[in-house]
Amino acid sequence: MSEETVIAAEEMLGESDWDDQDLLTLDEAATRLDAEIAACRQRLDDLRNTSHPPADDIGRTQRRLDALLSCRDAVAHGPTALAKP
Repeated sequence: MSEETVIAAEEMLGESDWDDQDLLTLDEAATRLDAEIAACRQRLDDLRNTSHPPADDIGRTQRRLDALLSCRDAVAHGPTALAKP
């Protein structure tokens, strides 16, 4: 083969196995998010109940909780239009 020969991706990689991928389902994502949200809430409570909590830790943990809750809301709404054929 010369340097100028272009090989199609399908030839290099073989047939796509997209259907066989181990994808995270929405239910699994929701379950994992719920666990992370509970742990984050506990961490926030622990920080707030400490006599001198580092303000940076409280702010960072609150932002993480907010982000997790936002993700959980997105998962609860189900797949986007991109997921539908």
